[in-house]
Amino acid sequence: MPSVRILPGLRGARGATVTVPIVIDDATGLESIDCKVGYDSTVLASPRVRLGAVTTGGMVIANTTIFSRIIIAVALPEGPSAPSGTVLEIDFRVRPSAPVGGTRVDLRLVSLNEDGLVVSPAPRVGVDSTDGLIHIT
Repeated sequence: MPSVRILPGLRGARGATVTVPIVIDDATGLESIDCKVGYDSTVLASPRVRLGAVTTGGMVIANTTIFSRIIIAVALPEGPSAPSGTVLEIDFRVRPSAPVGGTRVDLRLVSLNEDGLVVSPAPRVGVDSTDGLIHIT
């Protein structure tokens, strides 16, 4: 069972861009990814979603217009381009008015191959081990 999570130990300065990588430990048989991500829009703004090393050559559609949420769909017609690593990168702008300290990026849902591959642990809304924390300086 593959594991999908946001890498820990992220740092971002007020007014700067911070990249949030979403990684997978085993991309064997990966054909598609659907995920939902939540974030505090009073701290982070202007999300931009990019493909990662595992999904190079794939197609991504990201809805970033929903308040404090991102919905992402990825299709990999040629399969994964690496056996493990980064599937997606989300660039956020840290608001200049952001408070110093931590802000959570909540990996809320991940579906691989339309649930044909089981993700463990399964991300959920709220704090869990798949989430990331950005330390704002």
